[in-house]
Amino acid sequence: MPGEKNLIIVRHGKSSWDYPAVSDFDRPLKDRGISDAHEMAGRLLQKDILPDLIFSSPALRALSTAMIFCREFKFPAEEIKIHENLYLAEADEILLIVKSASDSANSIMIFGHNPGFTDLVNLLSSLNIENLPTCGLAVLKFNTESWKTIGRSCLRSEFIDFPHKL
Repeated sequence: MPGEKNLIIVRHGKSSWDYPAVSDFDRPLKDRGISDAHEMAGRLLQKDILPDLIFSSPALRALSTAMIFCREFKFPAEEIKIHENLYLAEADEILLIVKSASDSANSIMIFGHNPGFTDLVNLLSSLNIENLPTCGLAVLKFNTESWKTIGRSCLRSEFIDFPHKL
């Protein structure tokens, strides 16, 4: 819809701590992280919420989560835009990446990490969450023509969802 921008913020799936020699950057997803990613992508499909553009942190757990969503959406994984700056970024850094996106994309999905993702949700919405859980997501819809102007002042709707939500 013209005049609407949708931002889908997705925290990476549950990662494995089973390999103490592996760096934080290279931690893989646990089996639960994989199954949660499939579940959450399915929930978005049911609501017909699909991205035009996907940004991901380069960390293995975030990129793996993004690839699972791509598989579920039939979105070409090679079109994921990997942003080095999304790895452990703060909310203002993440927002700069989103605001730099082409306005031809009406729906952007980003994959990354806390605490930046929780802070971004709280910066842009009235959800006031303490923690965006692993594989949790927030969908924020803005009444605007440009990513450069997204913010609370043009927020139209918002919701949060996460695995095992009651």
